[in-house]
Amino acid sequence: PVLSIVCNVGFRMALSSYFVSLAGTVVLTALEFIMGADTMTPQQHCVPESWQIALTACNIILPGTVAFLCVFFIFQQLKQKTEALELSLLRAEALAQKISTFDIGDIPEESSEDRIISLLLNIVKNLKLYRPYLPDHLLQHNECSSVSDC
Repeated sequence: PVLSIVCNVGFRMALSSYFVSLAGTVVLTALEFIMGADTMTPQQHCVPESWQIALTACNIILPGTVAFLCVFFIFQQLKQKTEALELSLLRAEALAQKISTFDIGDIPEESSEDRIISLLLNIVKNLKLYRPYLPDHLLQHNECSSVSDC
């Protein structure tokens, strides 16, 4: 389930893999209970006692490390997406400000992967195209406090 979340497979896949692993654990536990404790998990120690401590430590450390790395990876992705969104928002705000003041002469005609930026650049392209047909009072850069002052 954790790998499904990290790999962005989807919530349903992560949830279904969690329930499959949960069902498997319940089935194996029920079988061991029904068949007896010694049938499925022999109680003989095949591992030397000196190795048991190391294996117990690995049993504690490895799952915690995997969980930490998964959470770290998810938060790194979230941080990158947040930074990209903030940059996109700042660029969209700057473009909208220039569009609102009709200061579109220095905006380059480029394409963008961001949908909002792409729409704003289409507005700029259309404003440049139809600029000769727009009334002059729209293109003035003076500061008017109200419509009657202009």
